[in-house]
Amino acid sequence: KRLFEICYIDNEKTDENYENQILEHLDKIINDYDMVLVADFGHGFITEKMIKLLENKARLMIVNVQTNGANMGYNMITKYNKIDFACIDEPEARLATQDKWGDMEDIVKRIAKQIKSKYLIVTRGKKGSIGVNFKEEITITPALATKVVDRLGAGDAFLSFTAPCFARNFPEDLTSFIGNTVGALAVQIVGNKEPVEPDRLYEFIYTLLR
Repeated sequence: KRLFEICYIDNEKTDENYENQILEHLDKIINDYDMVLVADFGHGFITEKMIKLLENKARLMIVNVQTNGANMGYNMITKYNKIDFACIDEPEARLATQDKWGDMEDIVKRIAKQIKSKYLIVTRGKKGSIGVNFKEEITITPALATKVVDRLGAGDAFLSFTAPCFARNFPEDLTSFIGNTVGALAVQIVGNKEPVEPDRLYEFIYTLLR
């Protein structure tokens, strides 16, 4: 288990010169991609202008916005206004709505409506995950982990598999199920020592469905 953490990060906002270069590059290449996946860790690189460009020009925009001790709770999913698919965890959802004790179904509906998402998944650790679509239909998926060694990177693994599932129009319940199976495998890996391999995923799904 992690005992302490020391972060050395330049949290300054991207300066205007670099921002303009990035905007120019994004504008030039964005139409070449079917999907844009934004991993926003809140350390100053992604600016409001970048967000606006991505929201207006990406064919499909998938976002994960992380809140952690290094960004002091300033990095919220609600700084985005238009997301096709978003994935965050329960503490991040509660921080975004400033609602510590409220019902999660209500919280995910409020966030999804604010960011205009087609599908939003909130991961909840041992409680599984909860998803909501643009019709405010809820999908609840149980946790599938039987052994937890290290939770580090499990959310990233969840996103890396559910994003292409959403992009390929998988049913919402299947997308959430695959995400939870990946998460169950990821928490058995120490740190990011190795990725969740497809063969292990197929084997685990086969075992679950037998």
